[in-house]
Amino acid sequence: MTSIDKLEQAAKAQAKAEFLELIKIDAPSWEEQEIAGVLLQKLKELGLEAQQDEAGNIYGYLPGNLSLPPILLSAHMDTVEPAKEKKAITEPDGTIRSAGESVLGADCVAGLVEILQGISLVQKSGLPHRPVEIIFSVAEETYCEGLERFDFSQVKAKESYVLDLTGKIGTAARRAPTLVSFCATIQGRAAHAGMEPEKGINAIAIMAGLLAKIPQGHLDEETTCNVGIIEGGRMINIVPESCTIRGGGAGLQPRKGHGHNQGYREAGTGNCHGCRSRGGIFPQGAHPQLRNPGGLRGCQKVPICMPEAGAKGRPYGDLRRQ
Repeated sequence: MTSIDKLEQAAKAQAKAEFLELIKIDAPSWEEQEIAGVLLQKLKELGLEAQQDEAGNIYGYLPGNLSLPPILLSAHMDTVEPAKEKKAITEPDGTIRSAGESVLGADCVAGLVEILQGISLVQKSGLPHRPVEIIFSVAEETYCEGLERFDFSQVKAKESYVLDLTGKIGTAARRAPTLVSFCATIQGRAAHAGMEPEKGINAIAIMAGLLAKIPQGHLDEETTCNVGIIEGGRMINIVPESCTIRGGGAGLQPRKGHGHNQGYREAGTGNCHGCRSRGGIFPQGAHPQLRNPGGLRGCQKVPICMPEAGAKGRPYGDLRRQ
């Protein structure tokens, strides 16, 4: 067994311990300060210059051989809900899973640990390496709101890898969908439901009709839509005067996503006109599609490096995620 093999073997045990340490920390979107403090300390112990911006994103830099091009590694610190009081269970076969009351948090603690352990392993090996830049972002789960506030002018690398993908080890995605979010509000009229309901305009009932016109799930093999939040009403004896839904879609063809959004807006306008109510569907934000041509340096390296490391995942794929 070579010295590198011994280092890799030790790194596996360290990675598991660090993973179990970090997933204990609750980190819902925009509540990542505790895990950020731990990660800042870890990066500094590894020799990186690291700081946090006003939004909470962490940027780190590890000097390397300046004759080599820098590389950027990134993962996010927040986890999807339910993200409070996370608890992990380790199965006899070594599998780590959630106890069931919350998410495990492997998305994206696994990516954070991979980056930390990768840097540690390279440093312990004593091998020369490229300059390394790190971005640990906040609020990725809320459509990358944290990175929208990050100052990318400080980044030197032209090649980056984001460690945030499910599937077999070694799988990489070089395309990600356009993400479109929308909000719909129906404004009706309140009335006492027991005394004079005929004077009210039930916004929830109108919204139910609108929801029936919004296709959800897979619209085709590469486009999805989901309505995830509905809010309305004040008390059970009051005809609800307002109702709001929020949703989003994802697709590898940007024109399809924006086209569906326009269709939803027309459906919303039609529903309001037919029910003496006001409102409609309005876009809230859009994130453009990511597409990396196969000729890019990173795309050329993935199918070479992954098999050498024993990974068996597909070298290329599409990230279809809402």
